[in-house]
Amino acid sequence: IMQAAESKDSKDLAQRVKETLGSLDHNAIALALEGKEGKDEATESALDSIVKTAEDYAQSHGLTCFEALDASLRTVLCDILLKAVSLEKDSTSEEVEESWQKIEVLLDATLLLFEREKVASDLFLHLLEDLAEEASLTLCEKLFQYVERKQPGVLAVSRNRLLLLKTCNKLLKRLSREDNPGMCGRLLILLAKLLPLSERSGVNLPGIFDTENTTDYMELKEGAKDESGKEIDVGLYNSMWKVQALLSNPPVVLETEKNWGEFQSSLKKVLGAFDETSMKHDKQDLSTNLYNFQSLKY
Repeated sequence: IMQAAESKDSKDLAQRVKETLGSLDHNAIALALEGKEGKDEATESALDSIVKTAEDYAQSHGLTCFEALDASLRTVLCDILLKAVSLEKDSTSEEVEESWQKIEVLLDATLLLFEREKVASDLFLHLLEDLAEEASLTLCEKLFQYVERKQPGVLAVSRNRLLLLKTCNKLLKRLSREDNPGMCGRLLILLAKLLPLSERSGVNLPGIFDTENTTDYMELKEGAKDESGKEIDVGLYNSMWKVQALLSNPPVVLETEKNWGEFQSSLKKVLGAFDETSMKHDKQDLSTNLYNFQSLKY
């Protein structure tokens, strides 16, 4: 009976939190998170109400406010996703947008509560992980655009790195490299931005290289063209594959002066192309279709 009562109370808490979040304007809370136009009274009042409700519940059930808000916010997200899944087959773009706005308000509120030190730093990551597992790919695309746009500082907290990697890996497994190449690439770029070069997941600690995994290619001559008849930047093409060949077994780079010289000149050519492409698109949003993901192909 006590367990049933506690379960009912926890559902009541989640419902009250959900109703309070539902009263928020998603634009107003987004501006509050960005610190623009000062503090929004409605947003501050709603957050105060959520915290007070959670603290009262925690005190009466021998929990911390962290634990109460963790359970209630994840329950709210679960309810939103359940409704979104039930509508998924026949849902319109308006219904998808409505579901996303509820999720965005929830995520923004979680970040604001973290700034108030009312929730644990890993709660936001757990919400992202839940979304990466259960949300439709359409909602995952919107989620990624949200993270890419805001890049909240909580993602860079050292103890959250493992959760961030798990979440991104789960999302990558759901994506198709053939159908979603742009999003896969942007996801890896985001990880590279948020994680330091010393991150263990990206470091080859044993120093073992797969030297059998080679790519055969033919060096092109000036004037070569691609399948569509477009002239190829032969210098960049050959340099790119030269770097690839040498880095497949890095110790080879230092074996001879010739290898070292070829590596330096080829790498400068490739990095120069990256810089040039970056400058062309530095004003474009990577989350839009305006970005030309094929720009570095040749």
